[in-house]
Amino acid sequence: MDHGYHLSLPDEPGRRRPDGSPSAAWPAPLLGLGFLGVIAAGIALLSIGERSSADGSGEFVTTVTWVAWKFVASLSIAMFGLLFVQGVRLLRNPTQWGLPATSPRTHPYVVVAAVSASLLAIVQWKFGQAVPVPVGEMGWRSRAVLYAGLLGSVPWLTIVWLAYDTCRALDRVEAGQIGAHAHAQALAHHLDRLVDLWRLLLATAGAFATGVVAAIVTAGALRSAAVVAHDQCLARQPAPASGAAGVACAEAFPASNVLLYGAVFAFLLSVMAAPLGAAWRARAMEFVDDCHPLPENGRPTAEWIEGRDRLSSVLHLDQSIVRNPLTALSVFVPLLASLLAQFVPQLGGD
Repeated sequence: MDHGYHLSLPDEPGRRRPDGSPSAAWPAPLLGLGFLGVIAAGIALLSIGERSSADGSGEFVTTVTWVAWKFVASLSIAMFGLLFVQGVRLLRNPTQWGLPATSPRTHPYVVVAAVSASLLAIVQWKFGQAVPVPVGEMGWRSRAVLYAGLLGSVPWLTIVWLAYDTCRALDRVEAGQIGAHAHAQALAHHLDRLVDLWRLLLATAGAFATGVVAAIVTAGALRSAAVVAHDQCLARQPAPASGAAGVACAEAFPASNVLLYGAVFAFLLSVMAAPLGAAWRARAMEFVDDCHPLPENGRPTAEWIEGRDRLSSVLHLDQSIVRNPLTALSVFVPLLASLLAQFVPQLGGD
């Protein structure tokens, strides 16, 4: 006899998500115009003083590669700003994503994330070196993209930590309350939380993957500009024996660096996503076991198997690691972006 509990799953009527009061959304055309406006403003700001290069040459700033980098950098800054806004909106409506309405750790986590981003910015400002291109004040131009990316990561780092805490708290505490049919409503609420947290996992991985792709493509475009800035790089010749200052050859900024850039980001995303994904999967598997325990006679029935399979499908537990969207967003997307930045001529400079 199957002692499992029959739930109202997402594709059935009766499942209700506590989304709260609806918020007014901005018209899509207005959002699009605003996004384009931010890109245009970024291009204008990155163009300030660009002709005041050390050698007095202003020809480079009119090349396609430099204009392309300004566009890509401005697009990245706009994307980072959008990610920041979306992250803040998510933190203001946590219950829609399975997080508790209030958490005493939210503000401390925001502070820790902001301090971490600030420390990285200080390290880059202190020890980072600008790519040698004949453009005045190149340092602040490249740092503007980095600082925008660090700012955009602050709310999402906070979300990752809050989601991890929430997944760990959803152990057998709630599951222990669903041992009787009278607690079917609590059972459905537990399912809602797990599904919402899965959506949050995808949103978080997608946000970080978007930021990583923007950073990789910007780095590839900057390498293209640095290579085009020097004829000896285009001819694949080594640097002069004199080692004159300002000389940048393909060997000094190889395309493989962009691929390594993507590999490092893929590793960091995997390290960040793995504990969160493991905590959520453990809670989801416990939930399936509580809803569909093994029959008393120890013999699985067709109904028992069907119920477990259906619930596992709703919770995406039936997907392998390779087919899991989290794996694609955290590993494959950064690597693919770095490959494109390396081999596409306009991005890789080869």
